[in-house]
Amino acid sequence: FWGRESLPNWIKLGAKHIGSFENFVGGPINEIIRLFEFEDIEHWQRWERFLSDTNEGKDLLKRLSQYILTLERRLLLPIY
Repeated sequence: FWGRESLPNWIKLGAKHIGSFENFVGGPINEIIRLFEFEDIEHWQRWERFLSDTNEGKDLLKRLSQYILTLERRLLLPIY
């Protein structure tokens, strides 16, 4: 699902996938963390609006929910 449906949407909206990490919790529960780079905060906000305001984004979240227990989206800012 990730490679076929989710990642192409991120790329289409200009997000750059910079890494994925897996945390082995044990049993059937593991955690996958995906990191994306955006041009600026406004670019990230456009992505957030895509997920919350468009039928395509809402559908993507609905399909993602079939595979995950929780979905968190966080903005990390560099400290200078």
